[in-house]
Amino acid sequence: MVSYSNVIATIALFVALGGSSYAATQIAKNSVTSKQVRDRSLLARDFRPGQLKAGAVGSAGAEGPAGPTGSAGPAGPVGPVGPVGPEGPSGVVGVLGFEAQYSPINVPGNNGNTRITPQVCKTASYTAASGDVAVINFSATGSPTAPKTDVLYLNAMASENGGQMEPRNSVDAAESLQDGTAHPTVSMRLPLVAGKTYVFGAGLATNSAVTISPGYCIGVVTIVRT
Repeated sequence: MVSYSNVIATIALFVALGGSSYAATQIAKNSVTSKQVRDRSLLARDFRPGQLKAGAVGSAGAEGPAGPTGSAGPAGPVGPVGPVGPEGPSGVVGVLGFEAQYSPINVPGNNGNTRITPQVCKTASYTAASGDVAVINFSATGSPTAPKTDVLYLNAMASENGGQMEPRNSVDAAESLQDGTAHPTVSMRLPLVAGKTYVFGAGLATNSAVTISPGYCIGVVTIVRT
């Protein structure tokens, strides 16, 4: 049987339960303090952007291992040719020479004034630069085909720019043919003119006509720049 007191109790219970629920879902602004928040229960997403300050920068980590060596790149283009350098210091700048058998050969005589310069007893050509000096060392060996009372002259010859061979030594180098073989030598120093092209050679002469066989010539011309 429903009594008045039962109805009142039921209503009171309903109101009590309803009021409790209402209070739990309607929280006033700024009413929650740190006391009501369980430690470590909030996450970064629970805060607005910018509310949480960035932490201090940590120390640098250990250096990692080196990576593998990369492949070589393509070669670069060839650079331009540089300017010509200054002229080098003085010293030997060239050596010319010959070594050959020039016989048989007929030397005309004329008291040593007609000189024969066999082609095999000539050097290659050389164009002189400023300060060039030719140091000439020539030797020749000759035997007459018949006994002869005569001498074999040897001259240091040189031509300029394709001209005639001219003797350059002022003192005769000669040796007698009377014992069957003559072996004259000549050594001298000849300053050269810059820009001129020279050919050097061994010039042979006798006082009277002589046929030489065998005969040999050896020559070295050292070009020194002073």
